[in-house]
Amino acid sequence: TSALNAVLRNHPDLALCDVKEPHFFDTEANFRDQPDYAAYHAQFPERPDALMTEEATPDYLWWPPALSRIRAYNPAMRFIVLLRHPVDRAYSQWTMASTRGREPLAFEDAVAADLAQLEARKPYSRAQKAYVARGLYSGQLARLLQLFPRDQLHVVKSEDFRTHARPHLIEICDFLGVRRAAPDDQPHLFANTYKQSMSADMRQRLLAFYASETDAIEALLGWDCSDWRV
Repeated sequence: TSALNAVLRNHPDLALCDVKEPHFFDTEANFRDQPDYAAYHAQFPERPDALMTEEATPDYLWWPPALSRIRAYNPAMRFIVLLRHPVDRAYSQWTMASTRGREPLAFEDAVAADLAQLEARKPYSRAQKAYVARGLYSGQLARLLQLFPRDQLHVVKSEDFRTHARPHLIEICDFLGVRRAAPDDQPHLFANTYKQSMSADMRQRLLAFYASETDAIEALLGWDCSDWRV
């Protein structure tokens, strides 16, 4: 999402939020009373020539109340969703949280706590990382599609974007209804630096956990996710 946001920020028809992730719709304090949309709008540049505004907060897909709030704000909202190999996504999120001092648990312990919560069917709090649960994409997409028409959703596999961004950027421009504008070169991609690799045993355990979820994504999106099985 960081790479895509960086590319779209240069698009002549789009006015992007001053910060990448404003977290307006997934911040509970913003909706205790009437939401202050003026404060949200103030985070976007004044661009009378722009056809559309854009922001990039991945948590909107994950945090259940966010999508219904977005629908109340604008039922015509369009969504671009990038989905990454769920095991790699979980480890990347943990690495970022651990590096920033926000996660004291080892990856194996954090995963065990997450799996136990899922098995107990306990709801997550806003502060929880949900390393494993956030990779259960099909349920999150189903929740979105209960609120918005399918033609307002464009889904991209992150691994494909990583290797062949340009055709995806052209599709995204068409989806948004703006001019086709894409860099000639593959955009710079942002990635965590791993001090150590995930253990082979943990990877196999998570691949087994996500097997049925990967089946569901293939059926829902018509994708070949064989690369998500290794």
